[in-house]
Amino acid sequence: MYKERLNEYIERLDEEEARDLFMLIELIRQGKRVWEEDPGLAYHQYSKHSRFRIFMSPRRSERGPLPPLIKNYRNARNIKLPDPDLSLVSNPIGDSIIKRRSFRDFKPRVMPINVLSTLLHLSVGITGWDNHWPLRAYPSAGALQPVETYIIANYVDTINMGLYHYNVLDHSLEILKEGDFRKNIVDIALDQDFLYNASIILILSIVYARTLWKYGDRAYRYALLDTGASMENIYLAATAMNLGACAIGAYYDDDLNSLLELDTNTEITQVMVAVGYKE
Repeated sequence: MYKERLNEYIERLDEEEARDLFMLIELIRQGKRVWEEDPGLAYHQYSKHSRFRIFMSPRRSERGPLPPLIKNYRNARNIKLPDPDLSLVSNPIGDSIIKRRSFRDFKPRVMPINVLSTLLHLSVGITGWDNHWPLRAYPSAGALQPVETYIIANYVDTINMGLYHYNVLDHSLEILKEGDFRKNIVDIALDQDFLYNASIILILSIVYARTLWKYGDRAYRYALLDTGASMENIYLAATAMNLGACAIGAYYDDDLNSLLELDTNTEITQVMVAVGYKE
């Protein structure tokens, strides 16, 4: 009886649905219940390419319009950043890779605005153009550039303490909220109090829809890779300018998203990176 019902069900499936069912049966046959034990492995199993299933990019006719590659806050006050100053880069790339370490013992020193400008440009900025398509400092799947950057300015020359968004197109800071957010961010980051003395804290989010537009069920993998590349750029650029940097992955997600007032159906925070002075 059950075999007959299962056969009837299988006959109604299209090819992709049948492959999904086959993958599920195969996992059960192997004794794997990853969906119960580890959500990360469950997503990996679901989204991996295999001999019987390859995730194809959605057809162009099915994608709809490409989400905007550039986020801006049209009603926010805007602070134009100075041009990046590559003379601030004192360590060659090889030395920066060797010297790069996570650093937490920050001294509460004021960061010159041209240092912040150069750090943002080398980490996540627009470094070129392909016709009218922006090319970024970090490699990005399909050049869809899902990463957005927010800045908590604790000690930065010429700007007030507060929360800012980096407008990559204008190379400017959009003022979201002014004020002292040091205690807030330490609390959100599970009481990691070294953040209190960092000159800045960069918050990287992903606008997931940009990558999803092309890559479907594989998109979240690629967006995470983009975030990691951006994070490493921050480390290397900071090291090249004799600054310390430390990535923070432990934080209350909902609280941080709420601080940034993000719609988490479309944009999700991924990591914070504190940057500051060693002495």
